[in-house]
Amino acid sequence: MSNGLWAGRIAYDAANRIQYIGKALSGSAENAEAWSIKRLTYDGATQRIISEAWPGGDASQKWRWDLRTTYTYS
Repeated sequence: MSNGLWAGRIAYDAANRIQYIGKALSGSAENAEAWSIKRLTYDGATQRIISEAWPGGDASQKWRWDLRTTYTYS
């Protein structure tokens, strides 16, 4: 049962930049289909964020954090 608070996760790429941001209701397991996951893409020259994308283009909380690298983002 959730108390309504959010839990968050952050994953970094090899260059130590934030690559994935996830949020779900507090208490959600990383393998639960309960996560909203955003992937950030960076410009190679400026290292600035140039896009945000979600699995299948869907920002709803139905994704698994543990599978974040396997999804197709748009």
